[in-house]
Amino acid sequence: MEETNRQRKIAGVLQKDLVDVLQKAAQDGMQGVIISVSKVSVTPDLGIAKVYLSVFPSDKRNAIVEGVKSNSPLIRHELAKRTRNQLRRMPELLFFGDDSLDYIEEIDKSLRGEDVNPIQDPSVLPRRKKQISFFSLNFPLYIAKRYLFAKSGNNAINIITIIASIGVIVGTAALFIILSGFSGLRTFNYSLLDISDPDIKITAAKGKSFFYDASLQNLVSKDKDIAVFSKVIEERVFIKNGEKQQIAFVKGVDYNYTDVVGLDDAIQVGTWLQKEYTNTSIIGNSLAYKLSAGIESFGEYLEILVPKTGTGFLNPAQSFRSINTQIVGTYFGTEDFENNYVFVSNSQAQELLNYKADQFTGIEIKLRPEINADDFSEQLQEKLGAQYKVQTKAQLNELFYKVINTENFVSYLIFTLIVIIAMFTIVGAIIMMIIDKKKNLKTLLSLGATMPEIKNIFVLQGFLLTAVSMAIGLLVSSGLVAIQQQFQLFMITSSIPYPVELRLSNLFIVIATITVLGFLAAKVASSRISNGFINK
Repeated sequence: MEETNRQRKIAGVLQKDLVDVLQKAAQDGMQGVIISVSKVSVTPDLGIAKVYLSVFPSDKRNAIVEGVKSNSPLIRHELAKRTRNQLRRMPELLFFGDDSLDYIEEIDKSLRGEDVNPIQDPSVLPRRKKQISFFSLNFPLYIAKRYLFAKSGNNAINIITIIASIGVIVGTAALFIILSGFSGLRTFNYSLLDISDPDIKITAAKGKSFFYDASLQNLVSKDKDIAVFSKVIEERVFIKNGEKQQIAFVKGVDYNYTDVVGLDDAIQVGTWLQKEYTNTSIIGNSLAYKLSAGIESFGEYLEILVPKTGTGFLNPAQSFRSINTQIVGTYFGTEDFENNYVFVSNSQAQELLNYKADQFTGIEIKLRPEINADDFSEQLQEKLGAQYKVQTKAQLNELFYKVINTENFVSYLIFTLIVIIAMFTIVGAIIMMIIDKKKNLKTLLSLGATMPEIKNIFVLQGFLLTAVSMAIGLLVSSGLVAIQQQFQLFMITSSIPYPVELRLSNLFIVIATITVLGFLAAKVASSRISNGFINK
Protein backbone atom coordinates (compact mmCIF):
# COMPACT_ATOMS: atom_id res chain seq x y z
CA MET A 1 0.00 0.00 0.00
CA GLU A 2 1.49 3.35 -1.01
CA GLU A 3 2.20 5.85 1.77
CA THR A 4 0.22 9.07 1.89
CA ASN A 5 1.82 12.49 2.16
CA ARG A 6 0.65 12.70 5.77
CA GLN A 7 2.40 9.40 6.61
CA ARG A 8 5.63 10.50 4.93
CA LYS A 9 5.56 13.87 6.67
CA ILE A 10 5.07 12.36 10.14
CA ALA A 11 7.74 9.73 9.42
CA GLY A 12 10.21 12.49 8.47
CA VAL A 13 9.49 14.48 11.63
CA LEU A 14 9.92 11.40 13.83
CA GLN A 15 13.12 10.32 12.03
CA LYS A 16 14.74 13.74 12.45
CA ASP A 17 13.95 14.03 16.16
CA LEU A 18 14.74 10.37 16.86
CA VAL A 19 18.22 10.84 15.41
CA ASP A 20 18.84 13.72 17.85
CA VAL A 21 17.47 11.79 20.85
CA LEU A 22 19.39 8.57 20.13
CA GLN A 23 22.67 10.25 19.21
CA LYS A 24 22.53 12.30 22.42
CA ALA A 25 21.96 9.08 24.37
CA ALA A 26 24.90 7.42 22.57
CA GLN A 27 27.19 10.33 23.47
CA ASP A 28 26.10 10.21 27.13
CA GLY A 29 26.38 6.50 27.85
CA MET A 30 27.51 4.53 24.79
CA GLN A 31 31.01 5.67 23.81
CA GLY A 32 32.28 4.24 20.54
CA VAL A 33 28.78 3.44 19.28
CA ILE A 34 27.06 5.17 16.36
CA ILE A 35 23.27 4.92 16.10
CA SER A 36 21.36 6.15 13.08
CA VAL A 37 17.72 5.90 12.08
CA SER A 38 17.70 4.37 8.61
CA LYS A 39 13.94 4.40 8.11
CA VAL A 40 10.63 5.25 9.81
CA SER A 41 7.31 4.03 8.45
CA VAL A 42 3.93 5.00 9.88
CA THR A 43 0.71 2.96 9.62
CA PRO A 44 -2.29 4.46 7.75
CA ASP A 45 -4.15 5.14 11.01
CA LEU A 46 -1.02 6.94 12.34
CA GLY A 47 -1.15 4.75 15.48
CA ILE A 48 2.13 2.82 15.07
CA ALA A 49 5.57 3.88 13.84
CA LYS A 50 8.13 1.25 12.83
CA VAL A 51 11.67 2.53 13.43
CA TYR A 52 14.71 0.79 11.86
CA LEU A 53 18.01 1.40 13.64
CA SER A 54 21.45 1.03 12.07
CA VAL A 55 24.18 0.43 14.66
CA PHE A 56 27.98 0.51 14.33
CA PRO A 57 29.76 -1.68 15.29
CA SER A 58 27.25 -4.26 14.07
CA ASP A 59 28.11 -6.85 16.75
CA LYS A 60 26.46 -4.57 19.29
CA ARG A 61 23.29 -4.13 17.25
CA ASN A 62 21.08 -6.62 19.11
CA ALA A 63 22.07 -5.37 22.57
CA ILE A 64 21.56 -1.71 21.56
CA VAL A 65 18.17 -2.39 19.94
CA GLU A 66 16.97 -4.28 23.03
CA GLY A 67 18.13 -1.40 25.22
CA VAL A 68 16.26 1.10 23.06
CA LYS A 69 13.12 -1.09 23.24
CA SER A 70 13.26 -1.20 27.04
CA ASN A 71 13.42 2.62 27.10
CA SER A 72 10.70 3.06 24.49
CA PRO A 73 8.29 4.88 26.89
CA LEU A 74 10.96 7.47 27.79
CA ILE A 75 11.91 7.99 24.14
CA ARG A 76 8.24 8.37 23.18
CA HIS A 77 7.75 10.92 25.96
CA GLU A 78 10.78 12.94 24.80
CA LEU A 79 9.55 12.86 21.20
CA ALA A 80 6.10 13.99 22.31
CA LYS A 81 7.63 17.07 23.93
CA ARG A 82 9.68 17.89 20.85
CA THR A 83 6.79 17.45 18.39
CA ARG A 84 3.88 18.81 20.45
CA ASN A 85 3.38 21.66 17.97
CA GLN A 86 3.50 19.33 14.96
CA LEU A 87 1.67 16.14 16.00
CA ARG A 88 -1.64 15.85 17.82
CA ARG A 89 -0.90 12.25 18.90
CA MET A 90 2.38 10.42 19.30
CA PRO A 91 2.21 6.96 17.69
CA GLU A 92 3.45 3.80 19.40
CA LEU A 93 7.11 3.14 18.59
CA LEU A 94 8.32 -0.28 17.43
CA PHE A 95 12.10 -0.58 17.11
CA PHE A 96 13.89 -3.02 14.78
CA GLY A 97 17.53 -3.56 13.90
CA ASP A 98 18.48 -2.70 10.31
CA ASP A 99 20.93 -5.31 8.99
CA SER A 100 21.17 -3.85 5.49
CA LEU A 101 24.90 -3.14 5.90
CA ASP A 102 25.57 -6.77 6.91
CA TYR A 103 23.62 -7.95 3.91
CA ILE A 104 25.62 -5.70 1.56
CA GLU A 105 28.88 -6.82 3.16
CA GLU A 106 28.01 -10.51 2.59
CA ILE A 107 27.31 -9.80 -1.08
CA ASP A 108 30.53 -7.82 -1.41
CA LYS A 109 32.58 -10.68 0.12
CA SER A 110 31.02 -13.16 -2.26
CA LEU A 111 31.74 -10.93 -5.25
CA ARG A 112 35.41 -10.52 -4.17
CA GLY A 113 35.77 -14.29 -3.91
CA GLU A 114 36.25 -14.22 -0.12
CA ASP A 115 33.22 -16.42 0.37
CA VAL A 116 31.26 -19.07 -1.52
CA ASN A 117 29.99 -17.81 -4.87
CA PRO A 118 26.23 -17.11 -4.47
CA ILE A 119 25.65 -18.31 -8.04
CA GLN A 120 27.03 -21.73 -7.09
CA ASP A 121 25.35 -21.81 -3.68
CA PRO A 122 22.50 -19.25 -3.32
CA SER A 123 21.85 -20.35 0.27
CA VAL A 124 24.82 -18.32 1.50
CA LEU A 125 22.84 -15.11 1.01
CA PRO A 126 20.58 -14.31 3.96
CA ARG A 127 16.97 -14.74 3.05
CA ARG A 128 15.44 -11.49 4.15
CA LYS A 129 11.86 -11.58 5.20
CA LYS A 130 9.52 -9.15 3.60
CA GLN A 131 7.20 -9.36 6.58
CA ILE A 132 7.97 -8.84 10.25
CA SER A 133 7.06 -11.79 12.49
CA PHE A 134 4.93 -10.13 15.12
CA PHE A 135 4.54 -13.32 17.12
CA SER A 136 8.31 -13.61 17.64
CA LEU A 137 8.16 -10.14 19.22
CA ASN A 138 5.28 -11.17 21.53
CA PHE A 139 3.21 -8.70 19.56
CA PRO A 140 -0.09 -10.63 19.92
CA LEU A 141 0.34 -10.62 23.70
CA TYR A 142 1.10 -6.90 23.70
CA ILE A 143 -1.98 -6.06 21.63
CA ALA A 144 -4.15 -8.46 23.66
CA LYS A 145 -3.18 -6.70 26.90
CA ARG A 146 -3.91 -3.32 25.33
CA TYR A 147 -7.35 -4.45 24.16
CA LEU A 148 -8.17 -6.04 27.53
CA PHE A 149 -7.05 -3.36 29.95
CA ALA A 150 -7.58 -0.21 27.86
CA LYS A 151 -11.07 1.26 28.08
CA SER A 152 -12.96 0.91 24.80
CA GLY A 153 -14.66 3.91 23.25
CA ASN A 154 -17.78 1.79 22.91
CA ASN A 155 -19.54 1.56 26.30
CA ALA A 156 -21.42 -1.57 25.23
CA ILE A 157 -18.08 -3.39 24.82
CA ASN A 158 -16.99 -2.31 28.30
CA ILE A 159 -20.27 -3.48 29.86
CA ILE A 160 -20.19 -6.85 28.08
CA THR A 161 -16.58 -7.42 29.16
CA ILE A 162 -17.45 -6.60 32.79
CA ILE A 163 -20.45 -8.97 32.69
CA ALA A 164 -18.28 -11.74 31.21
CA SER A 165 -15.67 -11.18 33.91
CA ILE A 166 -18.29 -11.27 36.68
CA GLY A 167 -19.70 -14.51 35.25
CA VAL A 168 -16.28 -16.19 35.39
CA ILE A 169 -15.60 -14.79 38.88
CA VAL A 170 -18.90 -16.13 40.23
CA GLY A 171 -18.50 -19.50 38.47
CA THR A 172 -14.94 -19.92 39.74
CA ALA A 173 -15.87 -18.96 43.29
CA ALA A 174 -18.90 -21.28 43.31
CA LEU A 175 -16.89 -24.23 41.99
CA PHE A 176 -14.09 -23.75 44.54
CA ILE A 177 -16.50 -23.28 47.47
CA ILE A 178 -18.45 -26.42 46.51
CA LEU A 179 -15.27 -28.49 46.23
CA SER A 180 -14.03 -27.08 49.55
CA GLY A 181 -17.40 -27.90 51.15
CA PHE A 182 -17.33 -31.48 49.90
CA SER A 183 -13.73 -31.85 51.06
CA GLY A 184 -14.83 -30.73 54.51
CA LEU A 185 -17.82 -33.08 54.48
CA ARG A 186 -15.63 -35.97 53.35
CA THR A 187 -13.18 -35.34 56.19
CA PHE A 188 -16.05 -34.96 58.67
CA ASN A 189 -17.66 -38.22 57.53
CA TYR A 190 -14.33 -40.03 57.61
CA SER A 191 -13.82 -38.77 61.17
CA LEU A 192 -17.17 -40.35 62.06
CA LEU A 193 -15.88 -43.62 60.61
CA ASP A 194 -12.86 -43.31 62.90
CA ILE A 195 -15.36 -43.46 65.75
CA SER A 196 -17.12 -46.59 64.52
CA ASP A 197 -14.60 -48.63 62.55
CA PRO A 198 -11.01 -49.82 63.13
CA ASP A 199 -8.11 -49.75 60.69
CA ILE A 200 -8.25 -53.54 60.34
CA LYS A 201 -10.91 -56.08 61.31
CA ILE A 202 -10.48 -59.86 61.50
CA THR A 203 -13.59 -62.06 61.32
CA ALA A 204 -14.29 -65.74 60.68
CA ALA A 205 -14.49 -66.71 57.00
CA LYS A 206 -17.17 -69.28 57.85
CA GLY A 207 -19.63 -69.07 60.71
CA LYS A 208 -20.10 -66.23 63.18
CA SER A 209 -17.40 -66.84 65.76
CA PHE A 210 -13.93 -68.29 66.29
CA PHE A 211 -11.73 -69.20 69.23
CA TYR A 212 -8.89 -66.91 70.28
CA ASP A 213 -6.25 -69.64 70.54
CA ALA A 214 -2.54 -69.38 71.32
CA SER A 215 -1.40 -69.22 67.67
CA LEU A 216 -3.78 -66.35 66.86
CA GLN A 217 -2.81 -64.59 70.08
CA ASN A 218 0.92 -64.83 69.26
CA LEU A 219 0.39 -63.58 65.72
CA VAL A 220 -1.59 -60.50 66.76
CA SER A 221 0.14 -59.58 70.01
CA LYS A 222 3.69 -59.83 68.64
CA ASP A 223 3.15 -57.92 65.39
CA LYS A 224 5.14 -54.65 65.64
CA ASP A 225 2.91 -52.90 63.09
CA ILE A 226 -0.09 -53.19 65.44
CA ALA A 227 -0.44 -50.37 67.95
CA VAL A 228 -3.36 -51.90 69.90
CA PHE A 229 -6.18 -54.39 69.35
CA SER A 230 -9.45 -55.43 70.97
CA LYS A 231 -11.49 -58.63 70.79
CA VAL A 232 -15.17 -58.04 70.01
CA ILE A 233 -18.47 -59.90 69.92
CA GLU A 234 -21.32 -58.74 67.66
CA GLU A 235 -24.83 -60.13 67.36
CA ARG A 236 -28.26 -58.97 66.25
CA VAL A 237 -30.61 -58.63 69.26
CA PHE A 238 -33.92 -57.27 70.56
CA ILE A 239 -33.71 -54.26 72.86
CA LYS A 240 -36.51 -53.28 75.22
CA ASN A 241 -37.03 -50.28 77.43
CA GLY A 242 -40.40 -50.47 79.11
CA GLU A 243 -43.01 -50.91 76.40
CA LYS A 244 -40.74 -49.81 73.57
CA GLN A 245 -38.48 -52.16 71.67
CA GLN A 246 -36.11 -52.09 68.70
CA ILE A 247 -33.95 -54.49 66.73
CA ALA A 248 -30.26 -53.56 66.92
CA PHE A 249 -26.76 -55.00 67.39
CA VAL A 250 -25.09 -55.64 70.70
CA LYS A 251 -21.31 -55.25 70.60
CA GLY A 252 -19.16 -56.68 73.35
CA VAL A 253 -15.72 -55.06 73.60
CA ASP A 254 -12.62 -55.03 75.76
CA TYR A 255 -12.20 -52.09 78.12
CA ASN A 256 -9.32 -50.79 75.96
CA TYR A 257 -11.63 -50.54 72.94
CA THR A 258 -11.44 -46.72 72.97
CA ASP A 259 -7.72 -47.04 72.15
CA VAL A 260 -8.68 -48.84 68.92
CA VAL A 261 -11.40 -46.39 67.82
CA GLY A 262 -12.12 -42.87 69.07
CA LEU A 263 -15.53 -43.73 70.50
CA ASP A 264 -14.79 -42.07 73.85
CA ASP A 265 -14.52 -38.71 71.99
CA ALA A 266 -18.05 -39.30 70.66
CA ILE A 267 -19.61 -39.72 74.10
CA GLN A 268 -22.08 -36.86 74.24
CA VAL A 269 -23.57 -37.57 77.69
CA GLY A 270 -22.13 -39.81 80.42
CA THR A 271 -18.95 -41.90 80.38
CA TRP A 272 -17.40 -44.97 78.72
CA LEU A 273 -17.62 -48.50 80.16
CA GLN A 274 -15.57 -49.02 83.32
CA LYS A 275 -14.35 -52.24 84.97
CA GLU A 276 -15.63 -51.34 88.43
CA TYR A 277 -19.19 -51.00 87.18
CA THR A 278 -20.84 -54.17 85.88
CA ASN A 279 -24.00 -54.57 83.80
CA THR A 280 -23.58 -51.20 82.10
CA SER A 281 -24.02 -50.18 78.43
CA ILE A 282 -23.42 -47.35 75.96
CA ILE A 283 -26.15 -46.56 73.42
CA GLY A 284 -26.41 -44.36 70.31
CA ASN A 285 -28.33 -41.08 70.53
CA SER A 286 -30.85 -42.03 67.82
CA LEU A 287 -31.50 -45.46 69.34
CA ALA A 288 -31.89 -43.93 72.81
CA TYR A 289 -34.43 -41.48 71.41
CA LYS A 290 -36.48 -44.27 69.81
CA LEU A 291 -36.51 -46.21 73.10
CA SER A 292 -37.08 -43.12 75.25
CA ALA A 293 -34.02 -44.21 77.22
CA GLY A 294 -31.11 -42.29 78.71
CA ILE A 295 -28.53 -42.22 81.48
CA GLU A 296 -30.97 -40.48 83.81
CA SER A 297 -33.38 -43.44 83.69
CA PHE A 298 -32.21 -44.81 87.05
CA GLY A 299 -34.12 -47.89 88.14
CA GLU A 300 -35.11 -48.61 84.54
CA TYR A 301 -32.92 -51.24 82.91
CA LEU A 302 -32.25 -51.64 79.22
CA GLU A 303 -33.13 -55.27 78.47
CA ILE A 304 -31.15 -57.01 75.70
CA LEU A 305 -32.61 -60.27 74.36
CA VAL A 306 -31.40 -62.87 71.88
CA PRO A 307 -33.21 -66.08 70.77
CA LYS A 308 -31.86 -69.32 72.19
CA THR A 309 -30.42 -71.63 69.56
CA GLY A 310 -32.41 -74.76 68.79
CA THR A 311 -35.46 -73.60 70.77
CA GLY A 312 -39.00 -73.31 69.42
CA PHE A 313 -41.48 -70.57 70.22
CA LEU A 314 -44.12 -72.68 72.07
CA ASN A 315 -43.13 -70.92 75.28
CA PRO A 316 -41.90 -67.43 74.29
CA ALA A 317 -40.84 -66.60 77.86
CA GLN A 318 -38.19 -69.32 77.75
CA SER A 319 -37.12 -68.82 74.13
CA PHE A 320 -34.75 -65.89 74.78
CA ARG A 321 -31.59 -65.25 76.70
CA SER A 322 -31.44 -61.76 78.19
CA ILE A 323 -29.35 -59.39 80.29
CA ASN A 324 -30.33 -56.15 81.98
CA THR A 325 -27.97 -53.18 81.72
CA GLN A 326 -27.86 -49.65 83.06
CA ILE A 327 -27.15 -47.00 80.38
CA VAL A 328 -24.10 -44.94 81.46
CA GLY A 329 -23.46 -42.99 78.24
CA THR A 330 -24.81 -42.00 74.84
CA TYR A 331 -22.72 -41.37 71.72
CA PHE A 332 -23.07 -39.66 68.34
CA GLY A 333 -21.86 -40.87 64.94
CA THR A 334 -23.17 -41.69 61.50
CA GLU A 335 -26.92 -42.27 61.25
CA ASP A 336 -26.49 -46.00 60.73
CA PHE A 337 -24.08 -46.31 63.65
CA GLU A 338 -26.26 -44.35 66.09
CA ASN A 339 -29.36 -46.35 65.19
CA ASN A 340 -27.90 -49.83 65.49
CA TYR A 341 -25.28 -50.36 68.20
CA VAL A 342 -25.34 -50.92 71.96
CA PHE A 343 -21.92 -51.44 73.58
CA VAL A 344 -21.38 -53.76 76.54
CA SER A 345 -18.35 -55.56 77.97
CA ASN A 346 -17.19 -58.83 76.40
CA SER A 347 -18.12 -60.76 79.54
CA GLN A 348 -21.72 -59.52 79.31
CA ALA A 349 -21.91 -60.40 75.60
CA GLN A 350 -20.54 -63.90 76.29
CA GLU A 351 -23.15 -64.37 79.02
CA LEU A 352 -25.92 -63.23 76.68
CA LEU A 353 -24.84 -65.43 73.77
CA ASN A 354 -23.64 -68.36 75.90
CA TYR A 355 -20.14 -68.04 74.44
CA LYS A 356 -17.04 -69.53 76.01
CA ALA A 357 -14.37 -67.31 77.58
CA ASP A 358 -12.12 -67.46 74.48
CA GLN A 359 -14.89 -67.24 71.87
CA PHE A 360 -15.31 -64.03 69.86
CA THR A 361 -16.69 -62.85 66.54
CA GLY A 362 -13.87 -60.49 65.61
CA ILE A 363 -10.60 -58.73 66.41
CA GLU A 364 -10.35 -55.01 65.70
CA ILE A 365 -6.90 -53.52 65.18
CA LYS A 366 -5.40 -50.03 65.24
CA LEU A 367 -2.20 -49.75 63.19
CA ARG A 368 0.78 -47.53 63.81
CA PRO A 369 0.46 -44.20 61.93
CA GLU A 370 3.17 -44.98 59.38
CA ILE A 371 1.72 -48.36 58.34
CA ASN A 372 -0.29 -48.68 55.11
CA ALA A 373 -3.57 -50.48 55.86
CA ASP A 374 -3.94 -52.10 52.42
CA ASP A 375 -0.44 -53.59 52.44
CA PHE A 376 -0.80 -54.79 56.04
CA SER A 377 -4.19 -56.37 55.28
CA GLU A 378 -2.73 -58.43 52.40
CA GLN A 379 0.22 -59.63 54.51
CA LEU A 380 -1.98 -60.51 57.48
CA GLN A 381 -4.42 -62.42 55.26
CA GLU A 382 -1.55 -64.54 53.94
CA LYS A 383 -0.43 -65.33 57.50
CA LEU A 384 -3.93 -66.20 58.77
CA GLY A 385 -5.00 -68.21 55.74
CA ALA A 386 -8.47 -68.89 54.37
CA GLN A 387 -9.91 -69.55 57.85
CA TYR A 388 -10.14 -65.82 58.56
CA LYS A 389 -11.27 -62.73 56.66
CA VAL A 390 -9.20 -59.53 56.96
CA GLN A 391 -10.78 -56.19 55.96
CA THR A 392 -9.64 -52.56 56.01
CA LYS A 393 -11.80 -49.61 57.05
CA ALA A 394 -12.37 -48.75 53.39
CA GLN A 395 -13.53 -52.29 52.64
CA LEU A 396 -15.88 -52.28 55.65
CA ASN A 397 -17.46 -49.05 54.35
CA GLU A 398 -17.11 -49.58 50.60
CA LEU A 399 -20.60 -48.30 49.77
CA PHE A 400 -20.16 -45.26 52.01
CA TYR A 401 -16.93 -44.28 50.24
CA LYS A 402 -18.52 -44.72 46.81
CA VAL A 403 -21.51 -42.53 47.73
CA ILE A 404 -19.28 -39.72 49.06
CA ASN A 405 -17.00 -39.75 46.00
CA THR A 406 -19.94 -39.97 43.57
CA GLU A 407 -21.69 -37.00 45.20
CA ASN A 408 -18.48 -34.99 44.97
CA PHE A 409 -17.99 -35.84 41.28
CA VAL A 410 -21.62 -35.11 40.34
CA SER A 411 -21.48 -31.73 42.13
CA TYR A 412 -18.28 -30.92 40.26
CA LEU A 413 -19.96 -31.72 36.92
CA ILE A 414 -23.04 -29.60 37.76
CA PHE A 415 -21.01 -26.53 38.69
CA THR A 416 -18.67 -27.05 35.74
CA LEU A 417 -21.77 -26.85 33.53
CA ILE A 418 -22.58 -23.51 35.18
CA VAL A 419 -19.05 -22.32 34.40
CA ILE A 420 -19.46 -23.46 30.78
CA ILE A 421 -22.62 -21.34 30.52
CA ALA A 422 -20.66 -18.40 31.96
CA MET A 423 -17.99 -18.95 29.29
CA PHE A 424 -20.53 -18.06 26.59
CA THR A 425 -20.29 -14.48 27.88
CA ILE A 426 -16.52 -14.65 27.22
CA VAL A 427 -17.23 -15.78 23.65
CA GLY A 428 -19.70 -12.91 23.20
CA ALA A 429 -17.31 -10.33 24.65
CA ILE A 430 -14.45 -11.40 22.36
CA ILE A 431 -16.68 -11.43 19.25
CA MET A 432 -17.89 -7.90 20.07
CA MET A 433 -14.27 -6.82 20.54
CA ILE A 434 -13.33 -8.33 17.16
CA ILE A 435 -16.13 -6.38 15.46
CA ASP A 436 -15.12 -3.19 17.29
CA LYS A 437 -11.42 -3.55 16.32
CA LYS A 438 -12.04 -4.47 12.69
CA LYS A 439 -10.20 -1.41 11.32
CA ASN A 440 -7.21 -2.07 13.59
CA LEU A 441 -7.02 -5.64 12.34
CA LYS A 442 -6.87 -4.36 8.76
CA THR A 443 -3.94 -2.15 9.77
CA LEU A 444 -2.12 -5.09 11.35
CA LEU A 445 -2.56 -7.10 8.16
CA SER A 446 -1.05 -4.26 6.14
CA LEU A 447 1.92 -4.21 8.53
CA GLY A 448 2.65 -7.85 7.74
CA ALA A 449 0.89 -9.70 10.54
CA THR A 450 -0.39 -13.12 9.51
CA MET A 451 -3.91 -14.38 10.07
CA PRO A 452 -2.85 -16.91 12.78
CA GLU A 453 -1.07 -14.09 14.64
CA ILE A 454 -4.17 -11.90 14.54
CA LYS A 455 -6.28 -14.79 15.81
CA ASN A 456 -3.76 -15.31 18.59
CA ILE A 457 -4.39 -11.75 19.76
CA PHE A 458 -7.98 -12.60 20.67
CA VAL A 459 -7.13 -16.08 21.94
CA LEU A 460 -4.69 -14.43 24.34
CA GLN A 461 -7.21 -11.72 25.20
CA GLY A 462 -9.83 -14.32 26.13
CA PHE A 463 -7.23 -16.33 28.04
CA LEU A 464 -6.09 -13.23 29.96
CA LEU A 465 -9.69 -12.21 30.73
CA THR A 466 -10.40 -15.70 32.03
CA ALA A 467 -7.15 -15.84 34.04
CA VAL A 468 -7.70 -12.46 35.71
CA SER A 469 -11.34 -13.27 36.51
CA MET A 470 -10.35 -16.73 37.78
CA ALA A 471 -7.69 -15.23 40.06
CA ILE A 472 -10.24 -12.82 41.55
CA GLY A 473 -12.79 -15.63 41.97
CA LEU A 474 -10.24 -17.87 43.72
CA LEU A 475 -9.15 -15.01 45.98
CA VAL A 476 -12.75 -14.24 46.99
CA SER A 477 -13.74 -17.90 47.48
CA SER A 478 -10.56 -18.72 49.45
CA GLY A 479 -11.34 -15.80 51.73
CA LEU A 480 -14.91 -17.00 52.28
CA VAL A 481 -13.74 -20.55 53.04
CA ALA A 482 -11.12 -19.22 55.48
CA ILE A 483 -13.77 -17.06 57.19
CA GLN A 484 -16.05 -20.10 57.61
CA GLN A 485 -13.16 -22.09 59.08
CA GLN A 486 -12.28 -19.31 61.50
CA PHE A 487 -15.66 -17.90 62.54
CA GLN A 488 -18.05 -20.82 61.75
CA LEU A 489 -20.83 -18.59 60.38
CA PHE A 490 -22.86 -21.45 58.86
CA MET A 491 -23.94 -24.30 61.13
CA ILE A 492 -25.34 -27.77 60.43
CA THR A 493 -26.73 -27.93 63.95
CA SER A 494 -26.38 -25.57 66.90
CA SER A 495 -23.11 -27.27 67.86
CA ILE A 496 -21.68 -28.51 64.53
CA PRO A 497 -20.38 -25.91 62.00
CA TYR A 498 -20.57 -26.65 58.29
CA PRO A 499 -17.17 -28.24 57.52
CA VAL A 500 -14.97 -26.76 54.78
CA GLU A 501 -11.33 -27.35 53.83
CA LEU A 502 -8.75 -25.36 51.88
CA ARG A 503 -6.94 -27.91 49.71
CA LEU A 504 -4.33 -27.43 47.00
CA SER A 505 -5.91 -30.28 45.04
CA ASN A 506 -9.18 -28.31 44.79
CA LEU A 507 -7.22 -25.22 43.74
CA PHE A 508 -5.50 -27.11 40.93
CA ILE A 509 -8.78 -28.69 39.79
CA VAL A 510 -10.47 -25.27 39.53
CA ILE A 511 -7.47 -23.69 37.77
CA ALA A 512 -7.27 -26.54 35.25
CA THR A 513 -11.04 -26.49 34.61
CA ILE A 514 -11.38 -22.72 34.16
CA THR A 515 -8.17 -22.44 32.12
CA VAL A 516 -9.19 -25.15 29.64
CA LEU A 517 -12.73 -23.80 29.28
CA GLY A 518 -11.46 -20.22 28.87
CA PHE A 519 -8.97 -21.27 26.19
CA LEU A 520 -11.65 -23.17 24.28
CA ALA A 521 -14.04 -20.20 24.53
CA ALA A 522 -11.35 -17.85 23.16
CA LYS A 523 -10.56 -20.30 20.34
CA VAL A 524 -14.23 -20.50 19.35
CA ALA A 525 -14.57 -16.71 19.31
CA SER A 526 -11.35 -16.08 17.36
CA SER A 527 -12.34 -18.59 14.67
CA ARG A 528 -14.71 -15.88 13.35
CA ILE A 529 -11.72 -13.88 12.04
CA SER A 530 -10.86 -14.30 8.36
CA ASN A 531 -9.52 -12.24 5.47
CA GLY A 532 -13.02 -11.87 4.11
CA PHE A 533 -14.32 -10.58 7.46
CA ILE A 534 -11.50 -8.03 7.89
CA ASN A 535 -11.63 -6.68 4.34
CA LYS A 536 -15.44 -6.60 4.12
